[in-house]
Amino acid sequence: MEQAIAELEKAAELSEEQDPETLRLLAEAYNVLIHVYLDRSPPEKNEYKSKRALALKRLVELQPNDAQVLMDYARTLAKPQEKTEIWKRVLQLDPTHAGAHRAIGARLLQDGEVDQGLGHWRAAYEASTGQKKMAYGRDLIHELRRHGRDQEAIELEKEVERYRVDWLGQN
Repeated sequence: MEQAIAELEKAAELSEEQDPETLRLLAEAYNVLIHVYLDRSPPEKNEYKSKRALALKRLVELQPNDAQVLMDYARTLAKPQEKTEIWKRVLQLDPTHAGAHRAIGARLLQDGEVDQGLGHWRAAYEASTGQKKMAYGRDLIHELRRHGRDQEAIELEKEVERYRVDWLGQN
């Protein structure tokens, strides 16, 4: 694995014009190594995190309108405000991006903006399909209950269960 990453790094450095696919592969390879070193070697894990962040930053420069690249890059940022700005950019590009809605919703709830936060969680649920929709539904039910909105949670539980039954019947 590390040999393959070295080759990707070399290809990225030698290229006069950065190849987005090479950077994408490099970022994903670093991500794998981050998980490999998760418990074994914090310094190496941190090194790969930094390299992944750099590869994604370069990829964002090449593909500033790619919502998934932006979401991946936001995960590498430490400052909540920087992450939020990226997530807002993703929603400008794709107003139905479930991941961005969920991330902004979580941030707003942490900041005490309950109505707005739950609105984004609802948007994430509505924009999703399949297992992700059911997971977002369960998360939203939890957040509704946590914020004293039990009746909304009960209604959503029914809705999620209807969706689950329909989805299972189709798959």
